[in-house]
Amino acid sequence: MRRIPSSISSRRLRPQKKIDELLSEGYDPKLDDGVGKNIAPLQKRGIIAYEVLNPGQLKKYLNAEW
Repeated sequence: MRRIPSSISSRRLRPQKKIDELLSEGYDPKLDDGVGKNIAPLQKRGIIAYEVLNPGQLKKYLNAEW
């Protein structure tokens, strides 16, 4: 059985920790809120691989209250 190096193992845990923190802060994506509002918190924390929203959109969606 091959062992996974600890450096690789810890990198795999990091995204889960970020997701757990996000959920504990009240992140609750809703279909009706729109893609931007649901993606903004993920992008802010570096959970998604690409910056989908530009800085203006990110600020707008992080502050959206709909």
